Amino acid sequence: MDLVLEYGFAYGPGGSALHGKTLVSALTTGGPASAYARTGYNRFTMAELLAPFEQTALLCGMKWLPPFVVPGTVRLTEPAAIAAHAAAYADWIAALAAPHRP
Repeated sequence: MDLVLEYGFAYGPGGSALHGKTLVSALTTGGPASAYARTGYNRFTMAELLAPFEQTALLCGMKWLPPFVVPGTVRLTEPAAIAAHAAAYADWIAALAAPHRP
């Protein structure tokens, strides 16, 4: 990130190399989704934890999209559940690649 997000390249005067591009994240967590809430044991939502990345996208003139998150992977052992997450991820990627992308 330090090599790409340089002043004059990604932001600042003349820094438009990333302008108009889309920033997306695909994440897994060990903890369950309930851990990523104000009342959860991580104390912050996923959106709050990713806020610095969202701000970076804004600074660079990029479009920020909500992340794809698979929570609770520590306990994710059922093949059908894993396959469902994999299919949802494939659909998410396909939607990102579609010409009508939001």
